[in-house]
Amino acid sequence: MQRPRSECERKSLISCVASGECSQTPVMRALERCEHVVVHPESSYDRFLEEVSVRQPHLVLVLRRALDRFPEERLQRLHRAAPTARIAVVCSEIDVDEAVSYVHAGASDVVGENDADRLALIVDELVRVESDISSAFSAILTNDPRMRSAMMLAASVSRGSQPVLITGETGTGKDLMAHAVHLASGRTGAFVVENVAGLDDALFSDSLFGHKRGAFTGATEERKGLVAAAHRGTLFLDEIGDLSPRSQVKLLRLIEHGRYYPVGSDTPVQVDVRFVLATNRDLYAMVEDGRFRQDLYYRLAVHMVDLPALRERPADIPLLLNAFVEQTAAELGKPAPMVPDQIIEELTREEFPGNVRELRARVINAVTLCPGSVLSPVWFASPTTALEPGERGWPPVAAHTWSQKSGTDARVLFSDPLPTLSEVGSLLVDEALRRCGGNQSAAAELLGITPSAVNKRLRRNSIPVSA
Repeated sequence: MQRPRSECERKSLISCVASGECSQTPVMRALERCEHVVVHPESSYDRFLEEVSVRQPHLVLVLRRALDRFPEERLQRLHRAAPTARIAVVCSEIDVDEAVSYVHAGASDVVGENDADRLALIVDELVRVESDISSAFSAILTNDPRMRSAMMLAASVSRGSQPVLITGETGTGKDLMAHAVHLASGRTGAFVVENVAGLDDALFSDSLFGHKRGAFTGATEERKGLVAAAHRGTLFLDEIGDLSPRSQVKLLRLIEHGRYYPVGSDTPVQVDVRFVLATNRDLYAMVEDGRFRQDLYYRLAVHMVDLPALRERPADIPLLLNAFVEQTAAELGKPAPMVPDQIIEELTREEFPGNVRELRARVINAVTLCPGSVLSPVWFASPTTALEPGERGWPPVAAHTWSQKSGTDARVLFSDPLPTLSEVGSLLVDEALRRCGGNQSAAAELLGITPSAVNKRLRRNSIPVSA
């Protein structure tokens, strides 16, 4: 568990953990004077790693001497302890070959111990990136180190002009990441979106480049394309792996030269456009199979941001779940219902082939159909659950089961002889209270009875009832 931070730490935009031996270097003395940095030096390398793991800092400084005889191995451990941190190795003298090996092991920078100016530039860049994440990337909800690392990478390259290729499974949030890159870019133009899946070459050209009047039958008016609409802004092309071979050539020329020809025109148009592209396909494998142009791939893959699947960051599910519940309830104009712990536990064990998009869809369904103040697991059934003939929509209570995941049988198994109605009722009340964390009102809502009925049954069974 992460320990509480001091008031000074909470006010700081950038946090830093530095190995104890760094404290006497000019670089560290300069760092301690920086208003955005909090420094916690540690002398023992094991304690240093523990501090880094707990704090998850933005910047880690480690003296070359602290890496001992196995610098690469220790840097790898350091990188695993704080995968989103920028790691700088402080050296008395910089050897180029050693510096390269440090970078391969996980370091981001190699800094001379007297080079305070270089460190100041690193801190300034971190301040900018963290500021971008706090604002432009605020729509992306995560506490996951891999997702956080992807955000930091995207924020770091957002101010540039080279293409950004966002990869990841469907539903992982590639569109949100693309929009965040645009917001952090400082560009004054629009954010223009086009899904190129299913576009043949003619439609691709007309959509992106527009056409002149009379360019083809039915072209009665001149039409500006999406590239013109994105001038001085960002053009986001989704599902880029589905682009036809002829369209790939046209896109390559557009990116390389920054100009295009509207359909039916001989006059080129020059534009200033930042390209952000996304795909759920393995473009490199497509290049090897001859289905995607190699020259276009390397033109697009200047900056690559890969988003992890939701099943790879299950700790984010409660955060996303609560946010989607609040958002959906607000849109429906109803109070946000309570989410029983059982639902959270079961969802964190699911695979989510549709990732965050699937989770959001299931939350919308559950909150919309919820008649009271407590969500029921029945409305969180996966949309891939098999339906009986004649059923419409997602399955009702009788068809819903998480039994294969939880290891319990969804059917009610009765003993021989059969229990009495009173005994079954008590068991139902006990289970409802367990699912609702002891909340009697919520348990009553789940059972479809009044809170007083739950209270009476508890008193009848001599179970202490809080006032």
